[in-house]
Amino acid sequence: MKKLFLNRIKLFGIIALAAVIGLSMSSCDGTGGGGGGGGGGGGGTVGQREINLTGQPVFLIDWDWDEDEIVSFTPLPSDASRTVTANLDGVTASITNGLLSINMGTPDFDDLEPFSDLWVIRDIQWDWDDVTISPNNVMAAQLDLQVARRGDLWRGNQTGFWTTGSEVNERVHFIYVDADVTISAPRYQYEFSGQGWSSRSDNRAFNLTLREGWNTLFGSYEYSSTQNGVVISHNTNTLSLANPTRLRWILEE
Repeated sequence: MKKLFLNRIKLFGIIALAAVIGLSMSSCDGTGGGGGGGGGGGGGTVGQREINLTGQPVFLIDWDWDEDEIVSFTPLPSDASRTVTANLDGVTASITNGLLSINMGTPDFDDLEPFSDLWVIRDIQWDWDDVTISPNNVMAAQLDLQVARRGDLWRGNQTGFWTTGSEVNERVHFIYVDADVTISAPRYQYEFSGQGWSSRSDNRAFNLTLREGWNTLFGSYEYSSTQNGVVISHNTNTLSLANPTRLRWILEE
């Protein structure tokens, strides 16, 4: 099976050629949100008015286009500089001497949209059944960073390789909300199968409260498979407000 990793790692789901596989989100609380399930590690950001990050190492990825997965990470050279563009006014970022600096202030009102319309929230609603958002009138913004004429800049990680039967993909999204909002969903399990393969997904229940200000929404896709004549894949999907220290700032050039 081959998954469309390049685009879908930015969302909260991964599509396989033979089946739809949800994205696993480690369900450990960050600072102050609710959540179920285990793992994830690292305190996240909840309801912070401003985020200032300096001296953040940036890594280039070596991509296997045939298998649609990251092969390795290479630190950006120490003499490298990049112009970084944010999709939100109120956010500035730059890469100097191979290190990222970023200031996330309050986004302009014109940059806000309904919380449920954020693309990452739409993906959650796609991957889980019976998603509830309360209240339903909160306005929000999701941070996207790009390096001029080069590619996307995002915070995440990958360990293992799906082609070897074991892989973990992770990503943090930075989301601003103008009021407290809770998003929740019950556990959702499903299975797809065909000739010579089956895929089983377990989307864990979550109950997360984002507080007014900036929040981190963390996702980690955990995949394993066995091949005894039949390819059987297992996927566990969870969500949290964590921001694990093991993650990296990744530049797709």
